[in-house]
Amino acid sequence: MEYFKALTDALNVDYFEADAKEADAQDLAHLYMAGREIARITFYDSIIVIEKLESSKTRPYRRLITGNERPVADLAHHISHHMPVPQLYNLALSPTAMRAFEAQMCEMLAAQREVIEVQRDELEAQRVVIDAQRDELATQLALAEAEKNTAEIYAQNVDELQRGIESLRVEHQAYVTERDAAFRKAEQYQSSLLETQAALHQALSHVELLQASSSWRITAPLRMVARNGRRPRIVARKLKGATTKARGIIERDGVGPTLRRSLEMVQREGLAGLVRKMLYDPARQDMPKGIMSDASPPHLSRAECFLPERDPRLDPYNFDDNAARAAAVQHRSPVLGVRRNPTPGLSVVILNRDKPELILPQIDALMDARDVFTERGLSLQILVGDTGSRQSAVLNGYDERASEHACVIVRNLRYQFSNCNNTVALQAEHDVLLFLNNDVIFDDAAATLLALRDAIVSVDGAAIAGLVMQFGDGEYLQHGGVDFFRSGPLRGLPFHPGAREKRDVSSFPAISDVPAVTGACLAVRADIFRRVGGFDTRYAAECQDIDLCLKVRRIGGRCLLVANKRTIHLENATRPKGEENFADRRLFIRRWTSWLEAIGDVEIP
Repeated sequence: MEYFKALTDALNVDYFEADAKEADAQDLAHLYMAGREIARITFYDSIIVIEKLESSKTRPYRRLITGNERPVADLAHHISHHMPVPQLYNLALSPTAMRAFEAQMCEMLAAQREVIEVQRDELEAQRVVIDAQRDELATQLALAEAEKNTAEIYAQNVDELQRGIESLRVEHQAYVTERDAAFRKAEQYQSSLLETQAALHQALSHVELLQASSSWRITAPLRMVARNGRRPRIVARKLKGATTKARGIIERDGVGPTLRRSLEMVQREGLAGLVRKMLYDPARQDMPKGIMSDASPPHLSRAECFLPERDPRLDPYNFDDNAARAAAVQHRSPVLGVRRNPTPGLSVVILNRDKPELILPQIDALMDARDVFTERGLSLQILVGDTGSRQSAVLNGYDERASEHACVIVRNLRYQFSNCNNTVALQAEHDVLLFLNNDVIFDDAAATLLALRDAIVSVDGAAIAGLVMQFGDGEYLQHGGVDFFRSGPLRGLPFHPGAREKRDVSSFPAISDVPAVTGACLAVRADIFRRVGGFDTRYAAECQDIDLCLKVRRIGGRCLLVANKRTIHLENATRPKGEENFADRRLFIRRWTSWLEAIGDVEIP
C-alpha cells in the first residue's frame, strides 16, 4: 500500500526538482517509464487498480490524489527497488478492462456499503444496549453504594443498641440488687409487723376478757368515782345532791316504793345505772363523756357498751304489742341506708393502701370505660376507700383524679374488710355495686363490666355475680366459682374448684349458676346488698364474701358466674399469703353448714 502511495506521488509531479539528477539514473528511467505508461491508480478500500494509458505520453502531467510532496530522488529509488516498472506494467489493466472492473467494483462497494450500514446499525444498537447496560450497572452501583451506606448506618445502630442493652443490663442488675434488698427489708418488716400484730391481738384478747368479766362490770361505779376523784369538790357536791335527792324521793313516795323502784332499776340497768341516775341530772345533760362504756349494765354485750344510751335502730321495738313491732320492723330502713332512686349504672368500690402500681392503672382503666357506659345510657362511679396510704405517688394520684371528678376518695379508714366496704358503699349512687380488689386487671374493662352488669340486670332472679379470673400468667385458672367441701375434716368450708388448672375463659359458659363467688370481683344489686345488711363485720379476715353470697341466695337471689374477656387476679397482692383466721371459719361453719346440706346446692360448670 505504501509503495503505490509513493508511486502515485511520483506520477503527480509536473517536473523534477533540481537535485533529482542526484538520483540513480536507472531509478529515474523507471520513474519516467511509469509516468509514460500508467494512466491512473485507484484505491478501492484495500484494493488497488492500475489503469494503463491508451498510448504512451512524452511528458508527465499533474494529477492530485494524495497531496503529499516527497523528493523525487527518494521516490525513484523506492519505486525501482520494490517493483520494476515492466513488472508493474504487466499487472496494469487496459482502459476497457478498467471500466468493466470499475463497474463491478462499484457494485461490490455499494453492496459492501449496505452491509457496512447494516453492521453500523447493529453496532449502534449494540452501543445503545451497552449504554443501557452501563446505565443499569451505574444504577446498581449506586444502589450498592446506598446499601453499603445503609449497612454502615445499621452497623452503627447495632453498636449503639448493644451499648444501650449493656447499659440496660447493668441498670437491671442494679435494680435487681436493689429490689432484692428491698424484699429482704420488707420481709424483715413483715416479720416484725406480724410479731407486733400477734402481741396486739394478745393484748386485745386480754382487754376483751377483762371487759367481759363480771369484776369489770361490778367495779364500774368505783372506776367512775376514781376518775372523778381528781375533782373532789365536784364529787362532794354531786354526792350531797344525790343524798338530798334520795331524801326527797323517800319523803315523797315512802321508803318501800323507793326501794322497789331502785331494785327494778338495778335489775334493768345495773348498779351503774342507779348511781348514774343519782349523780347526774338528765335534764342538765352533764354526764361526762365515756361514762357509758365503763358503767354499762351487766346484761349488755361488750359491743353494745359502746352504743349511745338510746340507739335509734332499736326504736321499732319500743311498741307495746307485737303487731305494732312487726309493722315497724317491716317498714324500717335498712342498717346501711338506702338511696330511694338509684340511677342505672355501676358503682365500683375499691379498698386500697399504697400500691401505686396497682391502684392508679386500675382507676385509669375504669375511667376509660366510662365512655362505653355513657354510650349505653349508663353511668360508672368509682369509689376508693383508702385504709392508710402514705406513699406520695398514691396520694398525688388520688388528688389528681379527685380534682378531675374521676373518682371519690373516702379517706382515713381503718382496715376491716366488711366495715370499710360497707362504709364506702354508702356513697354509691347506682343500682348495681361492684366490690373490686386493687389487684384485678382487665383486658377490656368496659366490655367485662358491662357483661357483669347485664347478667345481674337481665337474668331472671339474678342478684349477685362474679367473673372467671386467671392468675398473673394469664393461662391458669384462679377463680371459676366457689364450692364447698361436702365431707371430711374441711366439711362446710369453701374452696376454688379447678384452681391452678390450665383453662381458658372460653371453656366456660357465658353465664352459669354457682354456689358462690369470690369478693375480689363481686357485683351485687344495691337494694339486695342493703337488704341483707351488707358484709358481716363479725368476720375479721375471711369468709365475708361467701357469707354475703349465701345471705343473698337464702332470700331467693341467684349467684352467677360470668365468662367474658380475660381477667387477671394477682391474688393476695395486698395482704400476706396463707393468712388464716380459724375464728372466722368456725363462725361460717356454725352459720351455714346445715343450710348448705339442706339445699343440696348447684354444680360448678
